[in-house]
Amino acid sequence: MQEERKRILDMVENGTISAQEALVLLEALGKQSAPVTTPVKKEQKQGYSSTEQSESQPYNKQQNSDFIEDLKRDFTVVGERFMQFLQGTVDKIKEFDFEMPFGEPVVFQERLVEEQAQYDDISIDVANGKVEIFPTEESDTHADVTVKSYKNTSQEEAKNRFHSDFLFKTEGNKLRIYSDMKTTSVQVALYVPKKVYNDVSARLFNGDFSAKNIEANSFKVKTTNGKVKLEELQFGRADIETVNGSVQVQQVVGDSIEVETINGRIYVDGKLKDVEGSSVSGHVILTTKDKEARKIEGTAVAGSVELYVRKDVSLKGEASSQLGKIDVQLSDVTQLKQSEQLLNKKVGFTKIVESEDQPLRIYGDAKTGTVLVRYTLEDE
Repeated sequence: MQEERKRILDMVENGTISAQEALVLLEALGKQSAPVTTPVKKEQKQGYSSTEQSESQPYNKQQNSDFIEDLKRDFTVVGERFMQFLQGTVDKIKEFDFEMPFGEPVVFQERLVEEQAQYDDISIDVANGKVEIFPTEESDTHADVTVKSYKNTSQEEAKNRFHSDFLFKTEGNKLRIYSDMKTTSVQVALYVPKKVYNDVSARLFNGDFSAKNIEANSFKVKTTNGKVKLEELQFGRADIETVNGSVQVQQVVGDSIEVETINGRIYVDGKLKDVEGSSVSGHVILTTKDKEARKIEGTAVAGSVELYVRKDVSLKGEASSQLGKIDVQLSDVTQLKQSEQLLNKKVGFTKIVESEDQPLRIYGDAKTGTVLVRYTLEDE
């Protein structure tokens, strides 16, 4: 049985079968290993003593308990192997340090200005650096850039390369910032006129992104190695994605937001109608304070999920976990169903408020961590 179990785990690790298929095989293996009861004659049954019967029952229970613990241990091992592989990949990204291999950088600052520029879209694409966006009452657009350039013999050479390779200009209806310089770090503080923009998009390979008090119909932010921080934004839709880096979104107002990370914590708090957060390795905390919220959904593989909603709205929700705990503390909901099956814990709940037509749909799933559902401390 141990050899068969090891073979199944090896198949999962090699990608031959999925974890769900492995679960089916392990369960079947457990059934095969259970002791087979053969029919006995009536006189043989009468020959058993009460002591023998009492000893055999605890033995069978102990076997079942041991099998369940082995099964949990097996899937924990699979999860740990996957997370070790994931962490190794993330560490390689972290260790891709742009500064160390090239010695001391040439450092200088530049101010770039677009006077009276008219645009509704902002597009940022930076290979190495940090970007911050701030609103201003001025009509001009300007960027304060701190440049760290490597592999240059002089400051003059570094400046010439920056001016030739760094793009900061208005094209049509779009402000574009572009830098694909791998050995030059650009830290950009961008100041834009305060107004409602159509689309703000940013893509960074190595570096952080932040924006404060900006209003746009659409926000799209993607980083490979870096944090994302958004404060006091107003938007129609926001899509945030990181490979290695946390995401913090707070005091925002929007219709919908979707956040995905592989390695990093997710924190979202605001008046939001649709909220989705998903992390492979990280804690997911989602809060909506909008009375007209439609959906809040959080998932995590190696991490916990916390969901916070208003108390004065109708609810229809489900929380599930395989190896973790489910903690739904909503005092006035009706519990629809509860399942405590092995590796498949689920709790369903609902609440009807007469003044609310459509319920807020709640879904939380954590493979190995806790799923927690609570009301917000105060309704705003």
